[in-house]
Amino acid sequence: MKRKSFINFVIIALAILSSCKTSSIYMNVMQPAQISVPKDIKNIGFINRSIASKEKQVRNIVEGFLTEEGIFADRFGSEECLKGVVNSLSNNGVNRYQAHVVTGYQLDGTGTKQWGPMLDWSMVKKICEANKIDALIILEAFDSDNRVSIAAAEKEQKVKESIVKFTEFTANLEVKVETGWRIYDPKNQKIIDQNIFIDHKGGWMGKGGSEKNAIAALPPKIETVKETGYYAGSRYASRISPTWISVSRMYYRKGHDDFKAGERFIKMNEWDEAGKMFIKHTNSPNRKIAGRACYNMALVAEMQDKMNVALDWAKKAYTQYGDKNAPQYVNVLENRIANIKKLQDQL
Repeated sequence: MKRKSFINFVIIALAILSSCKTSSIYMNVMQPAQISVPKDIKNIGFINRSIASKEKQVRNIVEGFLTEEGIFADRFGSEECLKGVVNSLSNNGVNRYQAHVVTGYQLDGTGTKQWGPMLDWSMVKKICEANKIDALIILEAFDSDNRVSIAAAEKEQKVKESIVKFTEFTANLEVKVETGWRIYDPKNQKIIDQNIFIDHKGGWMGKGGSEKNAIAALPPKIETVKETGYYAGSRYASRISPTWISVSRMYYRKGHDDFKAGERFIKMNEWDEAGKMFIKHTNSPNRKIAGRACYNMALVAEMQDKMNVALDWAKKAYTQYGDKNAPQYVNVLENRIANIKKLQDQL
């Protein structure tokens, strides 16, 4: 038993010592959009076509497809969805588009998951010219689905002088929203993309002494669908526009005293000076130090936007010195280089 405890202690100690040799920094990188929209499209308008006409709403209720509560929840949710996409495009720091919601057009949808037929190109052109937009994006379908899970836990509370045991029920709500979008390019009379996306949002809880009371303590359906609709809209914004994301990068802080000095320059964002500390060890007779120095030089080059130089340093760290962390960094850099090429086509 003592031997097993000693082995566990050694494993933990080695893990701690190993982790101390590296540190991490965070940087912002631009992520390309999933959907490539031509660069000449700058001004875009959004129209909500997911709402059924009053006649179709009544028919849907009568035929049992939707409850009245569900229809209004989806209606408000779809309106929030358009707010989410426009606000996200306007505030994501990329300035790829000028975006707004187009109103004043009666484009009735089905009020279900089913899409309506494509718009006539003459109508698309008319809408775009009247609103001075280069492309029209239609929210063709919006459908929400609530999923509630129940958990029970035994609790105790003091009542006067006695400890009373009771069961507390917790209802957890997750909302799934399915959205369908079409992008109309009137200049080329082309559908740039038409796709269905599914987004989930959770975090709502209700508690009570019974399952029924726990469910009753959840927020109203309309409010949760509106929140999820807004979230789905913001997610769609990142699918059609590049976005800034925060990523972490590892570097070696131990192996030589110069690495400690280099770390101080890294923390001061002085990358030229940091590079001077690492480059003189890239051909060290100590293979471990040389590999770490090459790895750190890859980071220096990436932070200076010298992506191909960074890739060469990362490859050298592994091919010549066998640094075990370098292959993963090579993959990261190759993906960034590919993404930069995509961004050049999108911006």
